[in-house]
Amino acid sequence: MHTHTSLQHEIAHTHMALLLAGVMAAGNYIGPICPDGTYDCVQTIYEAIAELNSKGTTTLVDDPAKVDDGVAAAKDADVVVLLASNAKDGGGEGHDRYTIGLASDQEAFAQAILKVRD
Repeated sequence: MHTHTSLQHEIAHTHMALLLAGVMAAGNYIGPICPDGTYDCVQTIYEAIAELNSKGTTTLVDDPAKVDDGVAAAKDADVVVLLASNAKDGGGEGHDRYTIGLASDQEAFAQAILKVRD
């Protein structure tokens, strides 16, 4: 198991095949909006990891409907970073939820990728 700093060092210094999978990998996940009202002043998780992994390949599968793409990419990846969120299905501050579970499409996507990595 890698620690955050050891994985960061390994990614930056090797030719690693990485998969970023899940709805939060390429989208906005931060708080403050940029001065111009966009989110363009903040890197996404995908952009930051792809920059760090400049010696390797970084694959993005951020649509949970693309289970086959996620599974295929997971089989080829040295490391998988799986990112899930409830923000698009009613989660977030100021909202009540009956469950902290993920939407069924995200759950199926995550389970399929985790099965590959077992």
